[in-house]
Amino acid sequence: MWSSYSDAKWCIDNDYQVYIKPDGPGARICVRHGGISSCGKDNYYDPERKMWFKSKEVVGQVYHKSQEKAQLEVPSVYKYLRQRHEGFKQ
Repeated sequence: MWSSYSDAKWCIDNDYQVYIKPDGPGARICVRHGGISSCGKDNYYDPERKMWFKSKEVVGQVYHKSQEKAQLEVPSVYKYLRQRHEGFKQ
């Protein structure tokens, strides 16, 4: 059975960045595929590897009244991403 830790590790290993973005008094959860290799930017050039990395931010539709409440939902986002990409295997 998967745990929150293994779901988070899977997201990191598969280059998913999950973070909370302030939105007025509340917050939204954002996901960026390719976000780790692109250093959290839309476009990033790595001079050592001489490669461009691209990613795109997807802002969640659910508005949370506080960053603390959004933080409680982050493990479910990790789990959703892992399930979606592993074909709901367990």
